[in-house]
Amino acid sequence: MQADQARVLKEFGRRSVLAAGAAMGGFTLFVLGILGTLVTFFIYAIAVPLTNGALTIAVADRVLGGAAGWREVWMLLFRRLGPLLTAIVPAAFLTAFGFVLFILPGLALGLLFAFVSPVVLIENLRGREALRRSVELVGSDWLRVAIMLTVFAVMRWFAQLVAHMLVPGSALFLGSLFGDLVTMILLPLPVLGMVLLYFDVRRKRDNFTDDRLRADLEALKTT
Repeated sequence: MQADQARVLKEFGRRSVLAAGAAMGGFTLFVLGILGTLVTFFIYAIAVPLTNGALTIAVADRVLGGAAGWREVWMLLFRRLGPLLTAIVPAAFLTAFGFVLFILPGLALGLLFAFVSPVVLIENLRGREALRRSVELVGSDWLRVAIMLTVFAVMRWFAQLVAHMLVPGSALFLGSLFGDLVTMILLPLPVLGMVLLYFDVRRKRDNFTDDRLRADLEALKTT
């Protein structure tokens, strides 16, 4: 009788430990999933627009024959960090909300807000005005903007493919994190293309000249 009770208690204990382990494992996966989502959101909501902004300043400086280093470029960007955040943060949340709904609205919003960072830094707009201006500029040449975003999406897919090849399939968080790191390494290439496209669209649409760009860059330096 006592032996049977001992077996029952032992089995109960074993199952309790397994249940607790499963619960902890599920909680751990949940936490890692949240962390992975936050990392991805940070990259596409903050890192990409900031890189876009830095490259916008660097390209403008080079076009005008300047030789500003990366430290100077980032210092100039931080001069308008406040106005930049008033535009890129709402754009990021609106785009994310669009993806949560039906994906297509998110894609459309991501397309329309592609020029937000250059608009803030070069045209000195902020918040809702910067979002509207980006929509206006993209609308005048949406096909080329869509092609650039497609290149970025392919690059992201390639980064994830490399991550899954190098990281075990069971390590989902590590795979996602490694994929994001590869994306960050390759990030300047498509972003540079988007910056050049912004200047080209403005030259065709607004008759944007080097003198106007020089004045805008000087205004940024004296802000």
